[in-house]
Amino acid sequence: MKRPMAALAVTILLLTAVGCGSDDGSDKSDGSAATPTSTAAAGEDDSGGVQDDGSDDVGAIDACALLAADDVAAALGEPATPTDQSTGQMYGCSWEGDSDALNSLSISVYVHPDAATAKEMYDATKEGLDGSDIMGLGDEASYNESFGLEVLHGRYDISVDNTGPTEKESDLAIAKRIIENLP
Repeated sequence: MKRPMAALAVTILLLTAVGCGSDDGSDKSDGSAATPTSTAAAGEDDSGGVQDDGSDDVGAIDACALLAADDVAAALGEPATPTDQSTGQMYGCSWEGDSDALNSLSISVYVHPDAATAKEMYDATKEGLDGSDIMGLGDEASYNESFGLEVLHGRYDISVDNTGPTEKESDLAIAKRIIENLP
């Protein structure tokens, strides 16, 4: 049985291997970057200061709020409970089916400083997962039966994977919804 969290773990490992700090030396490797649960306003760090990573700031993303409960239920074939999986600039959420905890959906959205950096990361992930190209979704997209869907959309690197009854089709639908709801 495929495990969506495995795709999230692979994404995190690849982000660590490739490097995901900003070019201005402000990378926070201590995990102190703002998370979706931060009370800071978009564009501010927790001390009230403006975040300066050399790019337009998108603020924290609430990954669990990118999808409506109906979208998740359609993908999994049942209602599900979300859990925030965010860390640093990787915003993630996983949902477990209410009647079957092994029925799950996980998403991650990594916010890169710019589109060029996002493309480098997407290419490294795609190479590591050896997926097939999906046309017409984001700037580029690739699907791997074991690890799910990877999508490049501007400065965002998006991963989607689920164990629902129509995995590939619902991964595509979920990714489209995420893109629509990004800042």
